[in-house]
Amino acid sequence: MLERGKLQLQLYMLATRELLKREPAGGVYRPLSGERGPRGLLRAEAKDDALPGFAKADYLGEEAFWKQVEGAKETAWRFAGR
Repeated sequence: MLERGKLQLQLYMLATRELLKREPAGGVYRPLSGERGPRGLLRAEAKDDALPGFAKADYLGEEAFWKQVEGAKETAWRFAGR
C-alpha cells in the first residue's frame, strides 16, 4: 500500500495503537466505485477470528504488518516536512 502512496489505513491503525492504547486487528476500506469488494491491511492472526473473507494478499504476518504501519508514519513525517 505504501508504494502506491496510500497512508490512511496505516495512520488510523497507528493512532489506535498510540492514542487509544489498543492493538488493531487491521484496517479495511471499501472502494466507492466499481465492482471491487472490500480490501484491507490485516494481521494474519486475525484471519480466522475477527476478519475472515478478504483476499490472501490482505493478510500480513506481524513483522510485515507493523512495517507497513511504521512506514506510513515515516512517509507522513516526510510529507509534513519534518
